[in-house]
Amino acid sequence: VQWCIGHFTDLDFIQFLYTCRDALTSNGILFIKDNVLGTREAEPQDDAFYVDEDDYSICRSYNYLRTVFDLVGVTILAECQQPTTSSCSAAEIDLAFPNDIYPVFAFALAWR
Repeated sequence: VQWCIGHFTDLDFIQFLYTCRDALTSNGILFIKDNVLGTREAEPQDDAFYVDEDDYSICRSYNYLRTVFDLVGVTILAECQQPTTSSCSAAEIDLAFPNDIYPVFAFALAWR
């Protein structure tokens, strides 16, 4: 799932996760890649989400996503953050995202 969850309300997002759970085999893994507000190091009281008034999408914080995943019984098997132009070497610059967009994270999820 790539760049979709930002178009779901929280209730739709939770229902989507349950639908994925029911569709996966017992050892299935769901991958989600999306923009994330802030970083892993953000304080829990930092902004939980941002609503873009141009397209009405929602960008959730890292901690907010972790809370939703925990609520539906998901275990994060792995996660990674897409490098940005300021965080990578010259050799990696072609793979990097610009600094002026929200961080992009990918999560590998499985149900407990």
